[in-house]
Amino acid sequence: MCNGGKSSCTNTVVSCPLTGPLYSTCNGQLITQTPNNAQETYVSPTYDNNVMLPYFEVAQNYGFANYMFQTNEGPSNLAHQFIFSGTSAVTGDPTQQYYQDFAAENPADSKNTGCAGDPNNTIFQINSNGQESNQQGGPPKITPPCFEHPTLASLLDSNKVSWRYYADRHDPAGNSIWTAPNSIQDICAPISKGSGQCSGPEWVDNVELNSQKILSDLEPSVNGNPGCDLRAVSWVIPWGDRSDHPGMQEGQASTDIEHGPSWVAAVINSVGNTTCTDTINGKQVPYWQDTAIFVTWDDWGGFWDHINPDSSAGGPGVLYNATGHPCSGFGCGYIYGFRVPLLVVSAYTPAGYVSGDTRTHGETFPYIHDFGSILAFIENNFLGSGAIGQINPQYKFADAFAPDGVRDNIPLADFFTLTMPRQFQSIVLPSAWQGYDANYFLNYSGPIMDPDNDAIDND
Repeated sequence: MCNGGKSSCTNTVVSCPLTGPLYSTCNGQLITQTPNNAQETYVSPTYDNNVMLPYFEVAQNYGFANYMFQTNEGPSNLAHQFIFSGTSAVTGDPTQQYYQDFAAENPADSKNTGCAGDPNNTIFQINSNGQESNQQGGPPKITPPCFEHPTLASLLDSNKVSWRYYADRHDPAGNSIWTAPNSIQDICAPISKGSGQCSGPEWVDNVELNSQKILSDLEPSVNGNPGCDLRAVSWVIPWGDRSDHPGMQEGQASTDIEHGPSWVAAVINSVGNTTCTDTINGKQVPYWQDTAIFVTWDDWGGFWDHINPDSSAGGPGVLYNATGHPCSGFGCGYIYGFRVPLLVVSAYTPAGYVSGDTRTHGETFPYIHDFGSILAFIENNFLGSGAIGQINPQYKFADAFAPDGVRDNIPLADFFTLTMPRQFQSIVLPSAWQGYDANYFLNYSGPIMDPDNDAIDND
C-alpha cells in the first residue's frame, strides 16, 4: 500500500505513482497499487466520478450492505437463475441423477437460449467436486438450457401473490441469457423446442420484454396508460446503456455509456413520488409506504476483492475435504461468488445504514447476505417466516441457506428497523446528468443493447 507516496518492503522503498495501477516487484514479490476509488474509476473511464453520485446518494439516504455475495461463482445466465429461483440446477426432482448439480456457465449460444431457443444449444453443469461437463468425471452437458426446477415465482403463484419480470429488450423474443423465466419449462411453455417464442400463460401474464415499462406502471392512469400496476414482486433487468457494464460504447464514442446510476435513481424516484396506492386493511397506502427496493449486480465484474467468500461466516462457503481438493459438500465448487453491492431502499430503512459496518459488527452474523437473502426476505414478507426455504422444500438451497437466515433470523431484517414510515428522500442527479430522469428513459430512442457483452465475449 502507498502511504505518503512510498511503500516499504524489507527496507526497500518503492516509489508510488500518482495515476494508474502499478504492477512491480519488491524483493521478488508482486506489488499492486491502485488509484483512489479504483472501482469507480473503472466504471467511469472518463474519470468523471460524478456519474456515481446517485449510488452514493442512495447509500447515504437509505441502506448499503458491506457483505453481500453473489450466491454462485458463474456468469450472468445462472446468476439470474439464482436470483429468480435460488438455484441453477436443471431439475428439482431428487430422484433424478443430476439433482444436486448446477448449470454453471453461459450457454453455448448466448443469443438464442432458453426453452424456446436453439434446440441444439448446450450448457455446462458442475458437480459437488467442482468438475464441469468438459472435465473427466464431470456431469453431461444439458441440451437445451431448459430447466424444470421450482422458482420463487412458482411459490408466489401457489399463494396468489402477483409478480412480473421486466426483461431487457435487446432480444424481442425474450430468448436472452438475462431473462430467467425463458429457461423454466413451466413458465416458458413453448409450442415446441426451437419455436423461438415462449407462449405459456405464465409467460404472457408476467414477463414484460421492455423493462422501461416499470416506469409507466408506476404512473397513474393517463392518456390510455392503465398505470398503477406495480406487482407485489418485480424483477427489473436493465438495458445495456444503463447496466454499469464497462466497455459498453455507443457507435464510435470514446467513453462508456454511463446511464446506470441515473436509471436506478429514476426507478427509485418513481416509486417514491408516485400517487399510486395499494389498498391495505381498507385504507389507501402510497406505494412508497409498502415497497422495498433491492439494487444489486449479477456478478462482480472481474475486479479484485480482498474479502474471501470461502471464509464468510454464517453460510456454507466453499467447502474442501481434508486434502484440499476436490471439495466436498452440497454446492461445493460453485458457491459463493465474490462480493457485489447491495442497496436497500424503503420507508423503514434508516438513512445511511450500513449492514456489516466494520466499526461495529463487521463480517459477522447476521450482516452477511447473498441472493438467497432477497428470496428469503420475499418469502417471509408475503408468506411468513415458515415459508423461508420453501421454493422447493426438498431442495433447500439459496433461500434456506442464506447466511443471514439461520437461527430463526429474518434475512435482511437489519435494514428495516423503523417502526413508522419515513418521508421519501429523492435521489438527486449531479448537474452533469440532469435530464436523465424517468421522462428520459420513458422516451428513450437510442440503441438497444444487451446488459453486458457476454454474448460477444464470454470470457
